[in-house]
Amino acid sequence: MFDATAELAAVHRLRGLARRPRYHKSALEKHRAELVALRRAGASLKDLVVWLRTKRLKVAASTVSRYLRQLPELGGNLA
Repeated sequence: MFDATAELAAVHRLRGLARRPRYHKSALEKHRAELVALRRAGASLKDLVVWLRTKRLKVAASTVSRYLRQLPELGGNLA
């Protein structure tokens, strides 16, 4: 016999697992101090992208922007 309530509970459990955020360390994390120092010294986002490329890390300017925005050192201020 098909138990709809049990099946629905199983589906909800699976959806709950899929919904959980997956946390991982950003590849930018190991360059955090340098990125903050360069940004405070007046580097543009594009300057930071070029600098990261010399460190063998290929990222877009929007990625750097999102990363820096969440750092407390810069207070969310990218201007």
